[in-house]
Amino acid sequence: EAGKVETPAAITGLALVTNGTQLATAEEDKNLRVWALPTMPAPAEAPKPVAEIKLKGEPTYLAGNPASKYVAVADKTNNVSV
Repeated sequence: EAGKVETPAAITGLALVTNGTQLATAEEDKNLRVWALPTMPAPAEAPKPVAEIKLKGEPTYLAGNPASKYVAVADKTNNVSV
């Protein structure tokens, strides 16, 4: 295990971004969070989000490309954010 990301809400989607150095999570609390992935050896503390975006509705889908810094997230209000 390289490390853990402890989220404040249940995860509904996730994607690796930024050359696999960050993890984007869509969560039931209507937030999209981006986490810096830990390097080896794993840090003693769980990482904190490096970005947090409030969504209009609860996310249902998340798509990303590890080679890109962008993610797309769809929510239950039929909005898609990039």
